[in-house]
Amino acid sequence: AEEGNTWKLLYALYADSIGNHQKSLESIIEPTLSQQSLVNFYYQSESELRLLQLLVDWLEATAAYQESATQTSAPVIGNDIHWGNTLHELLIGNSLFNKEKNKAMITCIDPDAPRRQNKIIHSDDKKDDNDLCKRVFTGVRCGKFNDAVSMCISAGQAWRGAVLQGWRLLDYKPGELEGTLEVYGNSSRDLWKWCALGIASNTSENIHYRATIGILCGHLQSAITACQGNWEDLLWAHLRVQIE
Repeated sequence: AEEGNTWKLLYALYADSIGNHQKSLESIIEPTLSQQSLVNFYYQSESELRLLQLLVDWLEATAAYQESATQTSAPVIGNDIHWGNTLHELLIGNSLFNKEKNKAMITCIDPDAPRRQNKIIHSDDKKDDNDLCKRVFTGVRCGKFNDAVSMCISAGQAWRGAVLQGWRLLDYKPGELEGTLEVYGNSSRDLWKWCALGIASNTSENIHYRATIGILCGHLQSAITACQGNWEDLLWAHLRVQIE
């Protein structure tokens, strides 16, 4: 398998080296408001950037193969709400639980409540959060960004998936009606990146959630904390951040 992966990398590098790529950005760029189109033009003209992306694609494909060969975790169980155990305890009230425990637990169920109130969620929900964040990071590490977003939604944490999708570049595609355009991506990506850097820098956040956001917004220090397993993970983190 390792030899096969090496040959795949060599093939990708050789194919790019003999491909017909524009040498100048000015010769291919067209007037556009699409950030995605501008980035695509830039990739066509910059061989070093394409090399970095080829390495990232290879590392992600290798990780995806290894993950599929050793995957033992059960699929995420669909859930319409997040922190169900916390919600259940709040609905029951104080009668069956000691007051000290309830005083330490959040009184609102929104995602910002733990930080805003400086309180905790149910221990089972905390464990579920940790498992979800680790699996989301693994999805991004394997190049399965859409699957990572879907996992968040399936777990009842669509807000977390929305945070991830803020990474997408603004793009315009033809709409269903002739002459119309549909908007894709994030038109306020600069604002998202500023907020994402705050999440990645927050050491109280889950380590894998910080790493996922750090990879997407270009914050290396938070990314490498979850990439200590092997050299491929570390190289992937450095390359992804460099591209961003």
